[in-house]
Amino acid sequence: MLDVQVFKKLLEEGKTQEAIEFCQRMRETKPHLSFYQFWLDKLNGTTKNHTNNSSQLIVTRQQNIEPALSIPKSLSPDFKNFQYRELPGRELTYPETISEMESEKLKLVKSFPFNGDIYLPTNKIPLSEQVIGLKKVAELVKPDNRAISKNRFEKLKERIKQTGKKRVFILGNGPSLKQTDLSLLKDEITIGFNGIFLHDTFTPTIYVVEDHLVAEDRASEIAKYNCPVKIFPSYLGYCVPVQENTIFLNHLPRRSFPVDTDFSDDVGEISYTGGTVTYTGMQIAASLGFDEIYLIGVDASYKVENVDRSTDYGTGVLCSKSDDVNHFDSRYFGKGYRWHDPNVNTMLQAYRKVRNYAKIKGIKVANATIGGELDVFPRVDLYSLFEHSKVYPKTAVIDFTHIDWLCATGIVKKNMFDGWAKHSLFHVHGQHPDFVSAYQKIPNDCYAANADKSSVFASLRCLLEYNPDVLYTRPTHDRPALSIIQMIMPVILNKPFVIHYMDDWLAKIEMNQGPEISLVYEKLMKFLFAKAAKVLTISQKMADYLHTAFNVEQERLQVVHNYIQEQGALALPKDKNCKVVRYFGGMEPDMSLSSIINVAKAIEDISSAETPVRFEIYTGQNYIDRFAKDFDKFKHTSISRQHDNYQVYLALLESSDLNVLCYNFDEKSKVYLKYSMANKLPETIGANVPFLAIGSKEIGTITYLLEEKYPFVIAEHNSGSVQSQINNILFNKESATEQYFESLNSLKEEFSAARNQYGFQNTLRKVSQNSIVYYTQADVKQIKQLSAQLFELLGTRKQKYKSLKVLDTLLDLNELQRTELVNLMQSHGVDWQFKQDQQKIEKLVRKEKHSAQERLEMVAFLMTSLEHERFNTINANILKLIVK
Repeated sequence: MLDVQVFKKLLEEGKTQEAIEFCQRMRETKPHLSFYQFWLDKLNGTTKNHTNNSSQLIVTRQQNIEPALSIPKSLSPDFKNFQYRELPGRELTYPETISEMESEKLKLVKSFPFNGDIYLPTNKIPLSEQVIGLKKVAELVKPDNRAISKNRFEKLKERIKQTGKKRVFILGNGPSLKQTDLSLLKDEITIGFNGIFLHDTFTPTIYVVEDHLVAEDRASEIAKYNCPVKIFPSYLGYCVPVQENTIFLNHLPRRSFPVDTDFSDDVGEISYTGGTVTYTGMQIAASLGFDEIYLIGVDASYKVENVDRSTDYGTGVLCSKSDDVNHFDSRYFGKGYRWHDPNVNTMLQAYRKVRNYAKIKGIKVANATIGGELDVFPRVDLYSLFEHSKVYPKTAVIDFTHIDWLCATGIVKKNMFDGWAKHSLFHVHGQHPDFVSAYQKIPNDCYAANADKSSVFASLRCLLEYNPDVLYTRPTHDRPALSIIQMIMPVILNKPFVIHYMDDWLAKIEMNQGPEISLVYEKLMKFLFAKAAKVLTISQKMADYLHTAFNVEQERLQVVHNYIQEQGALALPKDKNCKVVRYFGGMEPDMSLSSIINVAKAIEDISSAETPVRFEIYTGQNYIDRFAKDFDKFKHTSISRQHDNYQVYLALLESSDLNVLCYNFDEKSKVYLKYSMANKLPETIGANVPFLAIGSKEIGTITYLLEEKYPFVIAEHNSGSVQSQINNILFNKESATEQYFESLNSLKEEFSAARNQYGFQNTLRKVSQNSIVYYTQADVKQIKQLSAQLFELLGTRKQKYKSLKVLDTLLDLNELQRTELVNLMQSHGVDWQFKQDQQKIEKLVRKEKHSAQERLEMVAFLMTSLEHERFNTINANILKLIVK
């Protein structure tokens, strides 16, 4: 009996343990087959099962990263054996006069093993509350309560030992955390600090606060924070509550002050301050017995600006008057929040003590922060610490443009995937309207040369063999064959997909091709929007539109657009003898052509012998062929082909005197570009050269710039305004430059790499790891109907794409059969070869009836053969059998 049938029978009979053992045996004999690993994971409970009665795609989305150590359920009972002796509460009464309260406070403070204002309540807390709180501290530092803390810490150490984890990740809260995919830490032990609760998706295993300003200002948030374990120094007992998962440390000033720092690897007994809470975290990590300690988000650099300063508490205290730029969230020490003046030298001294400790004890401490200034510890690439498949899940890009084409959308994909492992990136594109092509790194590297020109099987075979973890798709209206593949392949591969919707081409197609064709694509997009694990949009305006028009849930929407690049390595000198204005991009009549012509007219009027101005247009060859003649009359305008070298493009932007973004004012342009965001905008901003944006205020890019109060925008159709603005920017240089740089802050935040590139890559990781897909028979029926309608739109190219009809046959397979097909495709050349199997397939074709396995083998033979002429006869016979 066929292996898969044996396995299926075990499942049907409910013999789960036998099925698990069967999968284990098959993994040993056929390690290249992912089918049995999939079911092994599923049966062992590491993959969530799906049900068969839902009409919707099931996608489980992990909104918050669960800590690796589930302590509230498992450790709290142990903690309850060690309860803190009852501490004074608010119901207690104390002397009411100010002098008596001050006397009581002074008496309490003198009894503490720590002294100094930074360990005591600030005057933000009323004196009466201070006295009550300090009474609690006095109880916490007594021997019996200290023993409770030590016992709780030992229980924590014991529980962590049971996990078998040998490494711990300590998270600083620097800006680099915005570039770090914390979902990779979901199975790790982690220590986080202070305002980490502001992170949208991450919760550390152990949460630590030691700063009295943080504890007071964030007392409510700290009390409500739901995390496994909270650790505080006992001196914060006046403002943080005693909870079932709380441990209080005997945390003291460094005893070697001022000449050195002290380090403890027994924090249950004692720990020391070190100028940064991460130092306390490292003492906790060492005390818990970890062999490896990795720092993340410890940037060790600060910008102290727009703050009020004081020395009220014995050290420099800052109160922010604006958003926080030093941490991963602008609210961290945002407006109105207090923080201590950072002393980087003290921090570095403490870190060097950790380095010395690690060398003596033979443990590893390394800095896995992305960027930053901390070089006390050896650097390690964060992503090298995890399985490659988790860091770079295999991604198949199915898009009209490929990633190496220097068009606007090609550049976006290139930038979004910058740094992604090349072997984990695969492309299927419809660059040429007559065929669909695929490649991984070099075009046509996946199959025999020109195989894609005779059949779509080449790309389909590559997709099945590659078997991606996640698909990235960008649907469009003029590649029906590609649309069919985008819709069907997630079902066949049983993998999640994301959509990137950049322009409202549905509106464009209705205007240009009529309501009948538009309706087909509208049905397609409704289906894809409903099934996508994530819908990426080019702007917030576009996201709002999809939420309203297509009922896409807000949690599945994410704004992702191009971002500001670091300054290019190539630099070009500016022309000292002439002012240069440049335009880069397309010249579609329904997007930008008329406005580009208006700029050329304006330059013609401005330029003179005394003040020469030149307008340079860089565009695609197809636009040059179609529209170059429209510019022949402008002697100060030149048109050149867009450079293939991206660095040259950036260098040209930077060496301009003025760059322009152009959109038309006609109705078609307004409708098509209403929700768009210019892919060139971030690169234009990053050039640090003023730019002029021209276009209707209804166009997404123009709307955004007006909302952000960018100074150089022409939102009304007025050729005189174009000339006036260009003249002002070029010849009133000092004022124009000042206005330009004043407007940059908010623009640079919106178009930062952290928000866009890293957000995009993190989304792919999360979707690949946390999404389970399932299609019902109703779904498959709808896909077939849409596929048939799209196939008709191919018109005269239907014969060229006849091999697409085989996809309908694949849709008729169940999940097990589709998985087996992928395995057969992947194992060609290993378990079976054409020369050996051709005779077998020829015999099968002549049979009247075929088993499911036999049909699978014939389909695998057909698709793997790439419709090569050598197999014309046998493939024709297979097609007659399987294509209805």
